[in-house]
Amino acid sequence: MKSTTKIICLLAFICTVSGNVQAQTLMGFSEEGAARQLKNEREFDQLLNPANMDQWMKHLSARPHHVGSPYD
Repeated sequence: MKSTTKIICLLAFICTVSGNVQAQTLMGFSEEGAARQLKNEREFDQLLNPANMDQWMKHLSARPHHVGSPYD
């Protein structure tokens, strides 16, 4: 393996590991508060329906909708 490839692999591994560590803690939250916040976010994510999001995206992009317009 070339040294450049090794460095890229090492950086990718470090980013992955550090991302997993940060996912378990939230800056500005206590440990208990972070756990509660992450639980709320998981519950919210379960309510999202990709088909519904697709429908809204089509609606929002169908016509211009600047503030105060009839389509807004």
